[in-house]
Amino acid sequence: MDEVAEVGGRDVSLEGEDHPAGHHQKRPRSKQAARRFVRLERLPEFRTIGFGELKNIKHALKRPLSGYIGGKAQAGYWCTRLADEWSDTFGCKYAVPCNSATSGLLAACMAADIGEGDEVWVSDYTMSASATCAIMLGARVEFIDIDPVYFSMAWLKHPLKQRGPKAIIVTNLFGCPADLHKLREACDQSGIVLIEDNAQAPFATCEGVYAGTIGHIGVFSLNVHKHIQCGEGGVIVTDDAAIAHRLDCAINHGELMRTNPHLGLNLRMTEPIAAIASAQLKRGSSIVQSRINLAHQITSCFEGIDWIEPPAVRPGCEHVYYLWAGKIKGEQPSQCRDDFLARLEGRGVPFRKGYSPPLHRILGGSSDFSNAYSVTNEMEDERLFVFEICAYDPKAHHLKAMKDLIQWSAEETSHAD
Repeated sequence: MDEVAEVGGRDVSLEGEDHPAGHHQKRPRSKQAARRFVRLERLPEFRTIGFGELKNIKHALKRPLSGYIGGKAQAGYWCTRLADEWSDTFGCKYAVPCNSATSGLLAACMAADIGEGDEVWVSDYTMSASATCAIMLGARVEFIDIDPVYFSMAWLKHPLKQRGPKAIIVTNLFGCPADLHKLREACDQSGIVLIEDNAQAPFATCEGVYAGTIGHIGVFSLNVHKHIQCGEGGVIVTDDAAIAHRLDCAINHGELMRTNPHLGLNLRMTEPIAAIASAQLKRGSSIVQSRINLAHQITSCFEGIDWIEPPAVRPGCEHVYYLWAGKIKGEQPSQCRDDFLARLEGRGVPFRKGYSPPLHRILGGSSDFSNAYSVTNEMEDERLFVFEICAYDPKAHHLKAMKDLIQWSAEETSHAD
């Protein structure tokens, strides 16, 4: 059986003259033949937990692990501190920590008074929680197709004055802000609540304003797979005092409102988790910048491959790249994508096709819009492929090896066509 030389830890000659310890192989006859023997070594994982988080945890463990008391508008030291730091960092008036972004989306819908029979618009291409938060409250969710460039909700195809959703939940997908200012203006004119699912876009900006703070309510994620994380957690933001009060009620059993009480649950964040989140936020901007830098390096690996389109950045916005999302151009993209990604997989380069099943397939969409999900279906089934920017932390030698392997795989795919 042919042995495989791993690249990334050290340079491996295409002629097979230099091999890692323990590998012995015959010299291939050509550079093309040598490529069959080359595989990328396992990439380092992206880890950000360090001394600051450990120091905060030690401090938090000396206090009660939760500072919430039913029926009282108070939280513990670390949750209060995190809320204040989050508001200061992102320039919003109110921040409410919670136990996950999924809980945050549910609380946002509760604060927006979404209930039985209300219509809510959600992107068809997003994580399921963006829709289930409204569905669980009895709302009727209308899935909206995406635009093919930035993958955000193509809401302009459906004028808001002709249809009346109570709320729109817009996702800043992959770290790229949606067309937020225009959408907020349209929602204000039509009396619609705009909720931003900003789980994938912390520190992204749209015309100089942080994504997540442009809608009436924004939800950030602190899940372990995100840019900044505390294992599980989220933060909800708003500039509206009444909404902030309803958010506080939603996460704390609804007991803060003595008259006309709003229903609530226990969606609260604990003190040790808030302590970790506080340390992560302190380094948040630099952590996110490291992911932006990596995305740019991944894009450089595709230089000269004219049938691949790297991620687009919306004018006036900063993309923070939760995922690097490229597209296959041209005709018969599905066959080309399958061939290309199979070659990358065989060489250990961790790209994958698609993102997530469109929500109309999971949750049973029944849109009234004609040709409702054509772009979403095309991206997921034929064109889109991604690299998990927040999962890996490749070093310079890994990236050099990745570029070679990507270029070889692209060349072979082109020749196969």
